[in-house]
Order: sequence, then structure tokens, then C-alpha cells
Amino acid sequence: MAKHGKIAQRILNIQQELDDKKSSRSELKGQLKAAESQLKDFKISNSDNIPVKIQELTDEIEKVDRLLEEKTEEVEQLFNIEN
Repeated sequence: MAKHGKIAQRILNIQQELDDKKSSRSELKGQLKAAESQLKDFKISNSDNIPVKIQELTDEIEKVDRLLEEKTEEVEQLFNIEN
């Protein structure tokens, strides 16, 4: 009978492990769906486009930074002219 108890305990342990893995799988699937949704927001259809899109966004940020610097300098010059 002790042998049956060990087998039953082993089955329960395996069942718990399976339940944990199913829970992890569900969580990972949710994270994947969220990541896919975020990629779609940036109009990225597959992982091959990610580096290209990152570079495009980086270029756009740099462009905006340059524009901000130019406008800041322009405003500073206007204030200097008035003073």
C-alpha cells in the first residue's frame, strides 16, 4: 500500500507541475499578444521589421530634437534683440 501512496503522491506532484506550466503558458501567451498589439500600433508586421522601425523612430526623434534646438535658438535670439 505504501507503494500506491508514493505513486499517488507522484501523480499529484505531476498534476501540480502541469497546472503551473499551463498557468505560465497562459501568462506568456498574454504577454505575447500584448507585445504583438504594441508592434501593430507601430505598424510592424514581423520581427524582421523591428530594427528598421527602431531606426526610423530614432531618426524621427533626432529630427525633432534638431528642430527644437533651432527653435530654442531662434527664440533666444529674439529675446536678445529685444533687450
